[in-house]
Amino acid sequence: MLTNYEVYELVSRDRADRVQKKQGDKQLHNLRVIQSQVIRHLEARGTNLESREFIRECFGRLKNEPYLLSSDEVLHIVNVLPKSAAEIHLLVSNCSERLSDEQVEEILELVSLQAPE
Repeated sequence: MLTNYEVYELVSRDRADRVQKKQGDKQLHNLRVIQSQVIRHLEARGTNLESREFIRECFGRLKNEPYLLSSDEVLHIVNVLPKSAAEIHLLVSNCSERLSDEQVEEILELVSLQAPE
């Protein structure tokens, strides 16, 4: 699975390559329209301001002690950038059984410190 940031990078690079080659048939036009919409959506969410370091930091910290989140859970946290405990509870299976309130707050702090402004 890919993070939103990785999707943004791939789509942006592919669109730039195609524009440079100036391919112009109808199917490529439709592809460019879709790519533009995906890029606009991800930019509106701030994805273009994230970094690989941010993603590595989240995966490195949240998959290990004391959190032990799955890769899928960390991926959701990186993509959604939760701002409340309620959002964390929606993203982490059995959150109330696996994480204390303090750990949930620590995750929110990590995301808020690492997330793009």
